[in-house]
Amino acid sequence: MKILDNLYTIFTGYDKNGYDQHGFDKEGYDQSGFDRDGFDRNGYDKNGMDRYGLDLAGFSNEGYDRRGFNKDGYNRKGFDKYGFNRNGFDCNGFNKEGFDGDGYNSNGFNEIGYDRDGYNRDGFNQENFDRNGYDRAGYKNGYNRGGCDKDGYHRDGFNDAGIDRDGYHRDGFHSDGYQRDGFNKAGLDRDGYNREGFDKAGYDREGYKKNGYNKQGYDREGFNIDGYDRAGFNRQGFNRDGFNRNGYYRYD
Repeated sequence: MKILDNLYTIFTGYDKNGYDQHGFDKEGYDQSGFDRDGFDRNGYDKNGMDRYGLDLAGFSNEGYDRRGFNKDGYNRKGFDKYGFNRNGFDCNGFNKEGFDGDGYNSNGFNEIGYDRDGYNRDGFNQENFDRNGYDRAGYKNGYNRGGCDKDGYHRDGFNDAGIDRDGYHRDGFHSDGYQRDGFNKAGLDRDGYNREGFDKAGYDREGYKKNGYNKQGYDREGFNIDGYDRAGFNRQGFNRDGFNRNGYYRYD
């Protein structure tokens, strides 16, 4: 009988129980039900792991499935299938809305459009000033980058033409040729009188010279340099012949 068994084995390659010399049947499994690689017909080894190192639930010893995610849905690096970690941020530190932990996106702006320094994409803060302190109209403390205010005047009060708001040039004279005190370069006012009140001929506004006499030679009381008025009488009321206005002669 033993001889027949040996002959059967020689000709078929399997013993009477259906196993080859290595202990595997025609399907490639041993008596314990495992193939040459150590896996059963369901594809699991003695430790309950499949050829990919996964258990019946589909997870490895480290707790990850075939796609590399654990039961909580995170991979070995701590990210889910969408690329976000447990805190909701991706590998670059941004959440689903595209903002980092401080609330700024990849361009450096927050949800309302301002960067970490408080400036928006236009370069202005919420008070509408740029990084250099200029407002949207281009002015800082009332002056633009060229140093002029909205009316075109510099901090010294003059425009680019060198004229102030009242029309006076840097030399102190107005465009009409007169200074603020009303006198021109010749020292005369608009009526032709100097600061002492006299015209070029030396007469004041009432027509008198410094010596007190007008063009006709009379002072403000109406007397000439000799002391007589236009009628020929002196301050005592007598003419050169000694008679008064009534024709009476003066007796000393």
